[in-house]
Amino acid sequence: MHDARVLRRSDLYAKASRDGLPAGRYLLGDSAYPTLPWLVTPFRDTGHLTAQQRQFNYKHSSSRIVIENTFGMLKGRFRRLKYFENINIGFIVKAVVAACVLHNICINFNDTDVTGETIEADVGHDLPQVEDEVQEVLDRRQQIFNIVMNQ
Repeated sequence: MHDARVLRRSDLYAKASRDGLPAGRYLLGDSAYPTLPWLVTPFRDTGHLTAQQRQFNYKHSSSRIVIENTFGMLKGRFRRLKYFENINIGFIVKAVVAACVLHNICINFNDTDVTGETIEADVGHDLPQVEDEVQEVLDRRQQIFNIVMNQ
């Protein structure tokens, strides 16, 4: 199932769409996700991005890579996470949380030998952006862009 479809079916989507996120808080998503008031996607690269927009996209991608690498480490340490056949989302969430707890325990005991996949920040190779972006949402992304680029 596509990531955006999983998101649309999630409790997170329902809650965030209904209530939003706390003020000044956003989730980051790659360009395969729709741009939503609480979900910030990168600028679409049609070959006309400014240097600052490309830099923003790189920072955006670099931030997202942290979680991608985290899941890579978890799947390297707990290989069963790669092969869930159970479609019970509650079970999968509990298994991932348990893996995170066990991973942190391993780190506390200096067991840091993990063979996982690492991903480099890669800007411009995401799937095309969904076309139904709303100007208000784009303006919000521009505001976040201005804050990030002025730091």
